[in-house]
Amino acid sequence: VLQLAGYDGQMPLLDPMCGSGTFSLEAALMAANIPPGWFRRFAFMEWPSFVDRRWQHLRKQHEAVMRKTGKAAILAFDVDGVACEALKQTLRRHHVADWITVDRKDFFDFSPGEWTDSKGVVVLNPPYGRRFTTAADQTGLDPIFKHLSRHYKGWRLALVSPRKSLNRKLPF
Repeated sequence: VLQLAGYDGQMPLLDPMCGSGTFSLEAALMAANIPPGWFRRFAFMEWPSFVDRRWQHLRKQHEAVMRKTGKAAILAFDVDGVACEALKQTLRRHHVADWITVDRKDFFDFSPGEWTDSKGVVVLNPPYGRRFTTAADQTGLDPIFKHLSRHYKGWRLALVSPRKSLNRKLPF
């Protein structure tokens, strides 16, 4: 999703309804140049032909291009403080806690100009069925679009939506 939205690991990324932080974590891994699956074991490691020494050599080669330190322009926030604390723990487990800022905020009370002058990607996965509980809430994204059009001009948008098609030209 982030790559489809044009995120390159260098530009600002806002995840203002971060929940568990899947998009923010992926953005931080991209910014640090940490490949997918870096922190896990794979089934092929149990194959008789698997040579751990070769695997460790490949990992060591890639470690040379991973960014160990730095601070990406990634801001994740949510109105749910428990979700924000859980995300902070996840980021520490994946060694990217320094790459991302996590805060408790409300999307509708925030403008990206408070945080950066640069344009980037805003990724939204509204909490359908949890905090958006009525049928109108689940399909009525108008308040979100109004806020985006007012405060996010020039930003790229990645939106997870239950609608098959929004049938509209976005206002920004």
